[in-house]
Amino acid sequence: MTDPTRLTIAEAGAAFRAGTLTATELAQAQLNRIDALNPKIHAFVAVTANLALAAAAQADADFANGIDRGPMQGIGFAIKDLMDLQGLPTTCGSRQQPDTPAAQDAEVVARLRAEGAVPLGKLATYEYALVGPSFDGLHPPAVNPWNIDHITGGSSSGSAAAVAAGMLRCAVGTDTGGSIRSPAAYCGVVGLKPTKGAVPLTGVFPLSVDLDHVGPLAATVADAALMAQAMGMDAATRLGLPVHGMSIGYARDWFAKDPATTPDVLVAMDQAMSDLSLLGCRVTLISLPDYAEIEALGITLLQYLALEVHKHAIVSGKYGQQ
Repeated sequence: MTDPTRLTIAEAGAAFRAGTLTATELAQAQLNRIDALNPKIHAFVAVTANLALAAAAQADADFANGIDRGPMQGIGFAIKDLMDLQGLPTTCGSRQQPDTPAAQDAEVVARLRAEGAVPLGKLATYEYALVGPSFDGLHPPAVNPWNIDHITGGSSSGSAAAVAAGMLRCAVGTDTGGSIRSPAAYCGVVGLKPTKGAVPLTGVFPLSVDLDHVGPLAATVADAALMAQAMGMDAATRLGLPVHGMSIGYARDWFAKDPATTPDVLVAMDQAMSDLSLLGCRVTLISLPDYAEIEALGITLLQYLALEVHKHAIVSGKYGQQ
């Protein structure tokens, strides 16, 4: 058989149901790949091998008994270490966090596990999802698997790096000001910032509560859609459906004249809009307010709300005691 770590979520699921692959075999292959690559990539800060193998064995038993929980049954995933996984501390990438094990899973983790997904561990984050990479934090910063001298983008750094390195097909990250989309772009994977409130924040350490989102990072659009569905979104319902008649606003001027936009990015964006138009979408050029002003406002709001989260610890002197 092909290396199971290279199978898409749909391909692995089909193999499970055909009896040519077990969830335990997939989990073990992913754990082996993590063991081989993580010392160099630093994507994982905790690997839950025993938990993963137990969950995979349960998925196999369910399949054998005719219990099918959906596309994520038997599929490995991991979470950014801002989210609670029962029995492990949530470190937020910081030495300031207590090492008290979480009493229960974050809601998004509970949803994935209820769908039969297999938790492989916790992934690196910039400290408290703020800025990085930092070389004096609790864990070494994750590096870009395509070139370890390059950064991953942040703050869902480990999530993007783990997927890009093929350690797993999908991971969970958070996005407040680009923290899913940026590392997804840097590492060449798919990242989705869902509509606010589509995925609950219960059990997720906040950065800026009014701006925080939880979403998937995955190897392909289809993988991301299947994971998003298990997380509570309806993204997978659009897979394979025609896009004819959909309306898309294309704010080309927002980035076309930005000196940070490389020519190949602009070509790729224009080609994507052309492809969508040929598929029957109505693509309309639109104008948006100046990006710099929106960014400045967003940063101000983010930092104000982040201060509200950490203010008590700062004022009380809790930070800096370790």
